[in-house]
Amino acid sequence: LINPSAIFSLILLATPKKAMSVEHLIVLEKIFVRLAAAASPFHPAIASYHNFAAMLLKMEKYLDLQRFSHPSGDILYVQGNQSQGLQYYRNNILHFFVLPSIVANLLRHNNGLNKEQVVQGATILYRFFSNAFFLEAEPEDFAGIISSVLDEFINAKLLVLDHTQGRYMRPNVLSDEFSYFKILCNIHGSELERIGIYTLTIIRYGTNSRIMLKALAEEYQLIAKRLSLLTETQELTSIPENYVLQFLRTLASFDFVSVYKTNIANNNF
Repeated sequence: LINPSAIFSLILLATPKKAMSVEHLIVLEKIFVRLAAAASPFHPAIASYHNFAAMLLKMEKYLDLQRFSHPSGDILYVQGNQSQGLQYYRNNILHFFVLPSIVANLLRHNNGLNKEQVVQGATILYRFFSNAFFLEAEPEDFAGIISSVLDEFINAKLLVLDHTQGRYMRPNVLSDEFSYFKILCNIHGSELERIGIYTLTIIRYGTNSRIMLKALAEEYQLIAKRLSLLTETQELTSIPENYVLQFLRTLASFDFVSVYKTNIANNNF
């Protein structure tokens, strides 16, 4: 079930300062609900409501949010350890935003990608999330689902389609849509950064190299601790024992590596 408290929590916790104007919260909530519906291989139950401003006022009190009044528009923000309560509601719907966040991150540092490149990249990255969120590794008609998500990005102006080259591009960096785009990136941005760093660690050893599993697991644990210091969060302090093996098996499913009992081989990665 996607309900207002979960959506508000998801959005606010993905902002850099855990704060957003009421006006933008209303706009972004509607966009996120449409993206969640497009991204799911099944149809999520979405709580319906007509007076969003009134619902937002109720959720403000329910979630213990703070309000800062300003002539240009009120701002809601999370103060101190209040984020712990919001995390509970956010975590209940995180899986609906795996694919939209992946798509946004693929375009975050690229000047433009065509649909085939987006589908290829999203298909690979989505599989890394399947175990953690109990998702299908590759749902039926996944390319069609990704296409529907891209359509919603275009409808919300979170991406721009260059019809002459068939390339999807980020919105103007000075636009409100670009700030929404970055919030969407942040939802699963830290997990995607970890995937990139752990993958580059293997690539660094060189093509056709053999890497001891124990040494790689120790290196990943060290990276996790360093990331926790950089991001000032405890979420990345350590890695579960089975995470490394699941990560490597996902790479192996694309034939990027071969996993053996005590080591792995880099297959021209």
